[in-house]
Amino acid sequence: MNEPFVAIALNGPSFEHAGEYETDEEITLACTKKLVALIENEAVPWFASLSNEEQLLHAPTSPLKDRDRRALAEDLAGKRNASNYQLSRQLLGLRLPDKDRLRKN
Repeated sequence: MNEPFVAIALNGPSFEHAGEYETDEEITLACTKKLVALIENEAVPWFASLSNEEQLLHAPTSPLKDRDRRALAEDLAGKRNASNYQLSRQLLGLRLPDKDRLRKN
């Protein structure tokens, strides 16, 4: 929320070799099974290994770039960049908390 990247983007594992879906039911089922296995064996452990802020900041497997790590560290230290945070909320379609909405009126 505090980082300056101007787009909605997810950081995480990608599966370029999961297979392709086709109209053939057997091929689609095989692809689905492969994708489920990739999620269970790679994605779930990856997310679990980075499930707190300290891991995101310091783990060598963290997907955060240096800029993103600095923004997260600043946010955790109470040094939120108001314009970055507001832009993130806007990009994600999040409403302002009631107290912030009242201040704007």
